[in-house]
Parts: sequence; structure tokens; C-alpha cells
Amino acid sequence: KQAGHEWYGTLKKALKKTGWRCSKVDECLFLRSSKDDGLSFLLVYVDDMLVMTSDRTSYDKIRAEIEAFFALKDLGEAK
Repeated sequence: KQAGHEWYGTLKKALKKTGWRCSKVDECLFLRSSKDDGLSFLLVYVDDMLVMTSDRTSYDKIRAEIEAFFALKDLGEAK
């Protein structure tokens, strides 16, 4: 019964280590801002993630950071 809660806790810790902060409005939304990458958003729904960045280079960097913690499967651009 607690698997979802445990997964979220693990994910949140990993994201915090790479500079993400949880939104005060919605715990499924993470934000990160930097001089190099600008503002990035990461939305989480169960075990799916949607990453929004200003360019492909930023996306590739974020993906590599997350892959250091978890195995990912890229489903392509959102439609």
C-alpha cells in the first residue's frame, strides 16, 4: 500500500540532489533554475515524468542526471 509513497520519496531525494525543488502549489511539479539552462520544469505522475526545458541541450543534461539514479525509457515528445 505504501509503494507509491516510497517511490515518491526516493524520487524527491534524487531530484533534490540535482538542484530541483518541489513546488509549493503541487508536489508533482519540480522546478529548477540556472544561468546556463534557464527555468526547467519536471512533472511527475506515478512513474511517468514530463520534462520541459528551453532547449534540447538542457533536456539532455537533465536526462543524464536522472539516469544516474534511475533507468529511463524515453517516449518522445509530448503531444
